[in-house]
Amino acid sequence: MWHPSLRGRTARVAAAVATVVLAMTVTASPASGAGAPALVKDIFPGGHGSLPDDLVNVAGTLFFTAVDGVHGRELWKSDGTPSGTRMVRDIRPGSAYSSPRELTVAGTRLFFTASDGIHGREVWVSDGTRAGTRMVRAISPSGEHGSAPSDLVAVGRNVFFWSDIGPPPTCLMCNDRNQLWMSDGTRAGTRRVLVGPYVGYQASIGRRLFFTYEDWVGSLWTTDGTVSKAVQGMPDGVPYDLTVVGKTLYFGVESYPDRNSLWKTDGMRDGTTRLLHQQPADLTRFGARLAFISGHTWDQLWVSDGSAAGTQRIADIGPSDTTDWPEAEMEVAGRELFIANYDADDGLGRLWRTDGTSDGTEVINEIGGMMLTGVGDMLCYVNDDGSGTWGQLWRSDGTASGTYIVTTFGSQPQGLTAIGDKLFFTVGDGVHGRELWSYEP
Repeated sequence: MWHPSLRGRTARVAAAVATVVLAMTVTASPASGAGAPALVKDIFPGGHGSLPDDLVNVAGTLFFTAVDGVHGRELWKSDGTPSGTRMVRDIRPGSAYSSPRELTVAGTRLFFTASDGIHGREVWVSDGTRAGTRMVRAISPSGEHGSAPSDLVAVGRNVFFWSDIGPPPTCLMCNDRNQLWMSDGTRAGTRRVLVGPYVGYQASIGRRLFFTYEDWVGSLWTTDGTVSKAVQGMPDGVPYDLTVVGKTLYFGVESYPDRNSLWKTDGMRDGTTRLLHQQPADLTRFGARLAFISGHTWDQLWVSDGSAAGTQRIADIGPSDTTDWPEAEMEVAGRELFIANYDADDGLGRLWRTDGTSDGTEVINEIGGMMLTGVGDMLCYVNDDGSGTWGQLWRSDGTASGTYIVTTFGSQPQGLTAIGDKLFFTVGDGVHGRELWSYEP
């Protein structure tokens, strides 16, 4: 599946930031009342590490997968306390792995794929209890290998997913093995919607799913689970970065030569219009508006209210890479948008903040970062400690003085996930192995 990506970002930014960090002295200076990162629970004692992964927020409870040394990789949940951190269900009994993947939140339930050792990999649903964690349906007739579901996306309280089952395709563009399914969490409510080529991007508005077929020109489709149709009024080109703001779907269209553009749609012919005749990247919902990066050298920060007149450049954030995709991340925290970008001219990463206006856009730190995560009104992110490990956890309140290192680990924090005003992540501290941690900025 093709996606515009931050190709080469980690290696290049790490080298640039390492140079900057080694040339300066940075000390952590926690604000009054700010806590310190803490180990939630040593799930796999003895320094082995439970290797938590796929952290998601389900109605205020953290769900994730982990290995405790007894049950294999299974589904876990946590309320942030040791006693409240426990395995939900041993889906594949014993030490074998059920390996839950694609954890997807739909309403107050969690959908995911797993293999119980009997039916192969299928879609499961969980309400957080052992009894409420079950397979929705054994779709594959063979059973042993399962239906190989993938690309789960929540649409209201339901989930849509793609399944690769059945006989080999009869032709290259007639892949009758790739099927779109939907499920409400019950066997009777799990059914096939359509058969089509390989899926590209997906997004949902209300009870409708929007999706693209990979590399098909003008192929933006929508379905409510019963009727599926192509969105009319689409331009020639490949849609990408489907991003929902309210009831509007924004997306970029890549078309050659030099016809790249930003579009929006409500799913109807009259509601599908072009907003900007230049290529957008990093489309991000920012309150009731859309934020994105554009420009020949990816140096322009834009916002859009959905109208052509309201689609405006608000700041020059410096050149990125004239030949590659922009090396940047954007994240909303409180009412502000943060941007961490890489400047190819001087080799520096920078952290910006904006309130959506030109006057309200500024650099707050000359060192960028990655894994930007909004935690209430605060921003948390990961940076390099000068050794190339990206072991620093940072926080920012949107000011230069309030942007600093929280602590430095010997390994890279991963899976940053916010629940309320608390950040959860995984990291190895050199004692417990990689385990689940929390931090309240």
